[in-house]
Amino acid sequence: MDEPAVAAAVAADPDAALRRAVEPVLLDEWQEVPEILGAVKRAVDDDPRPGRFLLTGSVEAALTQRMWPGTGRIVRFVLHGLTEREVTGAGTPGLIHAALDGDLDRLRLPPEVPDIDGYGERALRSGFPEAALRLGPNGRQAWLAAYLEHVVTRDVQAAG
Repeated sequence: MDEPAVAAAVAADPDAALRRAVEPVLLDEWQEVPEILGAVKRAVDDDPRPGRFLLTGSVEAALTQRMWPGTGRIVRFVLHGLTEREVTGAGTPGLIHAALDGDLDRLRLPPEVPDIDGYGERALRSGFPEAALRLGPNGRQAWLAAYLEHVVTRDVQAAG
């Protein structure tokens, strides 16, 4: 089934759609069919085991414009861009782990410390996994431009 057909089926009977789904259930871009939130609430009220549903989306329009049934049922995680250690695969401990372990002496500078141009390149690479890990400079520039255009033309409008 294509995305519009799936969205229409879920909107027609979100509770039935969740009953048919294999858990854990990923509901990506839930804001396209906001009725699914009520179905998730009812499913969690009936069976409160954690980790049954993962809700993802790129805008919060529906959350900020009306009452939402997720209070006390949803744990929110804000995803940040990849760190330099994640992009490069550096094996040294991170600052937070070293600080929590009380062993800041474990921290090491990378074998090659970047110059000002290197820092600029890293900043322009971004922390988005697709752009940072899979694309070269030209592909990355096109991906980031498309991302920005999408945010400005779609997400901003969706968020009101």
